Amino acid sequence: MSTQPQPINLLEEVGLSDLPKEHKEELLHEAGEAIYNAVMLRVFDLLPNAQQKELVALLAAQADAPDDASKAEDVAAFLEKNVPDFARFMHEETESLHKRIRDAS
Repeated sequence: MSTQPQPINLLEEVGLSDLPKEHKEELLHEAGEAIYNAVMLRVFDLLPNAQQKELVALLAAQADAPDDASKAEDVAAFLEKNVPDFARFMHEETESLHKRIRDAS
């Protein structure tokens, strides 16, 4: 049995596929942010204080230089090294958001 997420056209599934492209992009962006924030909360709950501080510093550096791809790579490398379940968290939070949206529609 595969644990990989199956592609879902959530907008189509909840009847929003006819929205203008700009609205779709905005909704998907907001959904992505909600998923990322939920995952990061889980990550922070797992990390010891010293690693929390390190991650905060990396995230601050990324926020200060949003066009610097190396900053995002630094965050990704930290997460890969220190949070082996990060991909699973992303999948679970994505599924959770999809379920909440489906249940609300």
